[in-house]
Amino acid sequence: RKQWRCKCCNHTFSVTSGTIFAFHKLPLKIYLAAIAIYSNAVKGLSALQLGRDLGVQYKTAFVLAHKIRESLIDQRDDELLSGDVHMDGAYVNGYVRPKNHKDDRVDRRKAEYQNPNKRCVVVLRQKAINSDLQGADKTKTYVVYSENQKDINHLANQHIKHGSTIHA
Repeated sequence: RKQWRCKCCNHTFSVTSGTIFAFHKLPLKIYLAAIAIYSNAVKGLSALQLGRDLGVQYKTAFVLAHKIRESLIDQRDDELLSGDVHMDGAYVNGYVRPKNHKDDRVDRRKAEYQNPNKRCVVVLRQKAINSDLQGADKTKTYVVYSENQKDINHLANQHIKHGSTIHA
């Protein structure tokens, strides 16, 4: 690992100093490959697959994937969405469904039978204003504890301009 020393203050630094990959000892090629692999994955990427692709251990790939995700959240712009905004949500961290026997059946809609670790991922997409573009100009993703009206209204008030059309 190449390191340099400042002649004025004697501070030692490397190429990754001041970045999300600071204090890690992997070569720069691995970091760049991890970013390329992660950004080209269509539906996300598991740490196990990233580790196989990079030739590193699972724990190393896990930390790299989380560092990339953390940097994406930190670099997100705070500009409010406007115009036609489409909103959708999905629950994650569920459970494996047991066999559906009539005598064992419970109502999973009730709070006492729900998984407390389940989170709702909400996606807000601003429809493209330019007639040449199709799809979305901006996409923002948030994690909320539930898809109840209170949480969604709070999210919408924080990130969508007043007077915009919301499609759920």
